[in-house]
Amino acid sequence: MTIEDLDALDTDGDGEVSELEYMRFMLVAMKKVDAKLFDDIHEQFKKIDVVGDGKITKKDLKLMAVRKIRKVHNKLALSVYKVSDLKL
Repeated sequence: MTIEDLDALDTDGDGEVSELEYMRFMLVAMKKVDAKLFDDIHEQFKKIDVVGDGKITKKDLKLMAVRKIRKVHNKLALSVYKVSDLKL
């Protein structure tokens, strides 16, 4: 690997090549995926990684479920509020 290779692989410009940057570069270079698909998959991973530690764990899934329940609860509360407001 040369300095030029390092610069080409360093997509975030921090002077280092992470495992993710290396994997992205190699898969795109081998035409296994295009850059957009790789980036989309990475974004999907980040959404599931609620804790933000670079891993998907049971804790992430539990937090996602709690957030979903809260969102539904808030929508229900709002709909009840709107219905009671109409009755006045």
